[in-house]
Amino acid sequence: MGETADMDEEEHHESAIDWSSLLSAADDPEMEELLRSPLDTAIHTADMDEEEHHESAIDWSSLLSAADDPEMEELLRSPLDTAIHVLREGREIQKLSAIRTFADLLDTEGEKAIELVLPLIQKVLEEETANLDIHCEAAVTYKNIFRNTKLTSRFALVIKTFL
Repeated sequence: MGETADMDEEEHHESAIDWSSLLSAADDPEMEELLRSPLDTAIHTADMDEEEHHESAIDWSSLLSAADDPEMEELLRSPLDTAIHVLREGREIQKLSAIRTFADLLDTEGEKAIELVLPLIQKVLEEETANLDIHCEAAVTYKNIFRNTKLTSRFALVIKTFL
């Protein structure tokens, strides 16, 4: 009977739960995922979806503060607004570029370019009487507009303004 008791005790030890390995397995994320019930899985998935939604939501405060950012404002300007801003407040090289691209602006913006940009070009020419670069650039731009029959036929007012 002593042998039977020893065998029973050995079987008991073999079938006894190893709590330390079970507890360490409970901390394993892969094991946790395997042992999760369908309800827990659904809740966990919903929580993750909510976190992803929260991360992808628009941060309105930073968006609105970006709208007040002068650099962002500069990036969002239309070509017409950029030309107006440059001719009023820009450096010489920027003004030269705005004058050089006036024909393209006239082609894309039409009457608005004549009404808003052309008077500013003329004002720059009046203010910069000693600046040969600006006057030469304006002369070349005006000559190119005169030669462009597409523009002169669309905007007869431009020729009258130049003359």
